[in-house]
Amino acid sequence: MLMKSPTLMSGKQTNTYLIIFNSLGFIKSGRYWSVSESSVSIKCQSGSKSCVNVAGNPLVMKWAGAPINLGYKCTKPSAAPVILPSDSGNSVSLQFASIQVQPFGVKDGVFGDVTDCVGYFSIGVWSSLIVSILLVSILTYGLVMLASVQPSEIYEDPKKKMIQLGADN
Repeated sequence: MLMKSPTLMSGKQTNTYLIIFNSLGFIKSGRYWSVSESSVSIKCQSGSKSCVNVAGNPLVMKWAGAPINLGYKCTKPSAAPVILPSDSGNSVSLQFASIQVQPFGVKDGVFGDVTDCVGYFSIGVWSSLIVSILLVSILTYGLVMLASVQPSEIYEDPKKKMIQLGADN
């Protein structure tokens, strides 16, 4: 797993500490894999007021998963809560700056293709869809208005004298 600047969030304060992954387990289900079990240890710096020492506690990372032949990459993943004993009175979450995991198909220590955690409908996709729908609506309205134009009846009466435009008779 690739991890940049791990950050420990304890309460409202955010600090950087030494984080050690004791284990990281994966479930292979059909054509997909996901993180099943993981445990983490967090070592506080001496004199730190907002740090909580954690030794081998479970880490919840169920959001990480991908098809078997791909890895998982995320630049801003959601926080992963660390499960602490109920009598500790603390709540701790890990917030990764970026993470990349590929449990299967790693060759020569190099990550392969990945699936990104960005949702299918990003801001760019939504903007493009809205603009496209707006333009198609305007075009449709214009075509409907053009189709509803009725010719003047003066040109269709065979008993009246024909109107000639631009000719001197």
